[in-house]
This record gives sequence, C-alpha cells and structure tokens, in this order.
Amino acid sequence: MNENAYRHAAYAIARDSDAPAAVTAYAGAVAAAMHRAQLEGTTLACQLITELSSDPVTHAAAVSIGPFGVLTLSDWLQEVWGDVTEIAALTEVPELIESEVLYRRATVELFAETDASASTATLAFAGALAVANVRWLATGSDPAASGFVSSVLDADPVAAAAREELDESTRASIAISVGNRWTEIMERVQVMEMVAAIETAA
Repeated sequence: MNENAYRHAAYAIARDSDAPAAVTAYAGAVAAAMHRAQLEGTTLACQLITELSSDPVTHAAAVSIGPFGVLTLSDWLQEVWGDVTEIAALTEVPELIESEVLYRRATVELFAETDASASTATLAFAGALAVANVRWLATGSDPAASGFVSSVLDADPVAAAAREELDESTRASIAISVGNRWTEIMERVQVMEMVAAIETAA
C-alpha cells in the first residue's frame, strides 16, 4: 500500500462523518504523512511540513481548521489508525495521468496565489474542474453530456465535499474562472514540464 491508499482511507472516514472539505483534505494529508513517517522513521511533524508546503489545498485546510483543530484531528487519526489501515488495504486509489496532475497543480497554485483567502473548497473544486477539462480536451466531446466533471468529483472526496459546500453560483463562477484562465494555466504547465525536464537531465 502506498501513501495515497492511506490518504484516501482517511478521506473515506471523514466523508462518512459528513466532514467539510477542509477537514477531509487535512485528514488525508495527516494519514499520508503518518504512513511516510512510519516507513522512513521520521516524525509526523516533518512529513506534515512536506504536505503543507507542497499542496495549497492542504495548506488552506490547515489555516481554515486552525491550530487547535489540526492537533485534534491528528490525535483523532492516531486513535482510528487501525481503521485507516484496514480501509487502506481495500482501497483502490484513482490515479491521475501526468497531464491531469500538472494541470490540477497549476490551477490550484494559480487560484491560491491570486486569492490568499481562497477556501479549501474553492481550490479543490477548481483543481477538479481542471482535470475534467483536460479529459474533455483529450476526447473532444461535450463536457456536460459526457459527465467529465461528475466522474472527477466522484473519484475525489475532497472535491466532492467542496461541491456540497459551494452553492451553484459559486461553482459556476469557479468554472468560468478556470476557463478564462486556461491559457495562463497552460503556460504554467509548460514551465513545470521544462523544469522537470531540466531536473531529469541534470
């Protein structure tokens, strides 16, 4: 089992409790960090720093929950770790292809940079829309008729929680914003690809 199996196991437990997007996202991050800490013999704090610094959604979640909340959530996950492990063993983690990962990351980072107060739900929903857009462009079919957005949300518990939190007008506004910024998002992805190529060649 890899860390994402633990991440999605924690997502599942959080969603069963009708947790909001921020709690769901942070629970998954803590579970992944706990698994890595056990494997690598490091501390949970060290691994959480990696989660917080590499994912704006997780960072927004931590800010939203607050210091007391993140500590409480970490303690709770330790208490239910046996359940997390059992669920992780049975979890089939939905995998994104490389382009989907890049576009999701570029979109989330752009939204986070342009609005420091962007909520976890906003960032997660925008990232999911980016993945759906990549799939739509790859097939050239009608995004609404083909259910691209629904399929992405069904596989992403944090984005699914975000869909429930955000009202229809807010979801529509985010979708329009992703569309209007798509050229800028593409440019960010190109930069990411160039950096990755340079690092690989070094």
